[in-house]
Order: sequence, then structure tokens, then C-alpha cells
Amino acid sequence: MATFKKNTVLLVFFLTLMVCVFGYSGVAQTNATDAKVVMHAKGIFRDRGNKQWQESGVSGKNVFNFVETSRNASAVFLLDSSRNVRIELNVTEQMIYYSDSKTTRAALYPIVNYLTVNTGNLYRIRIEGKCLQAVELEGGVFSPELMSCTLSTSQQWNILERNFNGVTSYRLRSVLTQIRRPELCLTGKNVNQTVTLNRCDTSDAQRWVNLRLNTSTTFTDVRTLAVSNNICLGTRYSTQGAPRFRLDEDGNVTQDVEFTTLFMPYCEERPTSGTNNARWGIQLL
Repeated sequence: MATFKKNTVLLVFFLTLMVCVFGYSGVAQTNATDAKVVMHAKGIFRDRGNKQWQESGVSGKNVFNFVETSRNASAVFLLDSSRNVRIELNVTEQMIYYSDSKTTRAALYPIVNYLTVNTGNLYRIRIEGKCLQAVELEGGVFSPELMSCTLSTSQQWNILERNFNGVTSYRLRSVLTQIRRPELCLTGKNVNQTVTLNRCDTSDAQRWVNLRLNTSTTFTDVRTLAVSNNICLGTRYSTQGAPRFRLDEDGNVTQDVEFTTLFMPYCEERPTSGTNNARWGIQLL
């Protein structure tokens, strides 16, 4: 019995440490007092500050603006006076409710995830006029690639900053995969290996260093703690004879014969854009 109690205490301590260090945020928390981003299968609601909220679809289209009228531990209440539409973001029930002049309170979308004030900032990662995108391939596989910049959730990243053992590192979570499930994080391990989007975990391969989370900034020599100091994040242009098929945010099939992926090459002494450890930019959305 004593061993059981000891193991239980250790387990609780370990889980608490993981939450504190890595800042996981999801519907299991069920507290709306600090909710900042609420996700559903077709888009997101986002707190823009000063009680202003905005809803957009996964593609970034169909934008609606709301004013926050109140909130409590269970839900955030929004009003679009131009359409007389009321929205209730109920994180306790994991449901979004809708009402208007002709409709009483009715369930609209289940909530798939939500982010808090501490973890709810969204960023776009840019280089040479293109943006890092979670590209959905056949079979539900996601690939981190560079695409023309859009307002879609596939190019939005939730970046979590943590200091662990004196080292400040960052985990880059794809917003689109948080909606689609399971949520995936940017992962890099070995030299000359393609950088991937894997299920988020606590490994060093998902702890990126040398990022600066200002409103807009540039950075180089980006690496994970799973690689040596001379291995950096870079880009690689690819072509192939047969078309490659992918899905856009609206579910339409698109084909590519050329695209740009990420990999982990040796760092350059003098970084140049477009190759190896290029100059990246982070933009707060």
C-alpha cells in the first residue's frame, strides 16, 4: 500500500511538471476565464484584445467580428450586433452555441481545442515572401513546406516558449492539425533529414532554440536540442516527374510537381536566404 501511494504521488508530480514546463492547453482544462483561441472543425474564434473577437474559417475566409459581452469559468459570450447573432463558447460543455432573432440557443460546433492567454498567440513563419505551411497530403499525412502566404490556419503556428534547465526553447504547434487532430509539432533530428510534423511530445527533437518571439523579427541558426550545434533548419527545393496530390483547407485536391520542404543541413558561416540555415521571420497575427 505504501508503494502504491508513493507511485501515485510521483505520477501526480510528473504530470504537474509536464503541464508547467510544456504548457499544454486543451478542452480538458474546462475553464473559460482565460480562453483566447477557441477551435472547431471548420475554423477558429480568436480574441483580438479589448473585448474584440473574430471568427474565421480554416481557409481564412468568412470572417465575422464579435464583441465579448461577458465570460465566466464555463463560457465566453459574444455578440455580432450587425447580424443580431449571439455566440456562446462553452468550454465546459465543449460546445459552441448559436442564437439570433429567429433561433433560440442551439448547438453549432463541438469545440476541438482551445488556447489560453498564456499559450494563445498565433504566428506566421516567413522566408523570401513564402510562409511555413502544414501541407495535408494523401492518407492524412502532414508535411511542413513553404507556400505562398495566405490567411489560412494551415500557416498559423502556436509557439510555446519554455525555460527548462536554463535553456529557453520553443515548441511550434500547427494550428490546422490542432483542429484536425491529432495536433502535430515541428520536429527535427538528424543532418540531411527532412523536418517532419509529428505528434506533439516532450522530446528534444521538438524543442527549437534561437527563436525570438517579438511582433516581427528575423532569426538564423535555428536548431533543435536533438542535434549538434552545427546542424540548422534549412529549406530544400524539390521537383518530381509525377504530380503530387495534396488537400487544401476546403478539402479540394491540388497537385504539385515542385515544392519546397525543410531539412536539417550543416549550418553556414554566413547564412543566405533560400539555402541551409536561411533567415526566417516570425510575425505575430
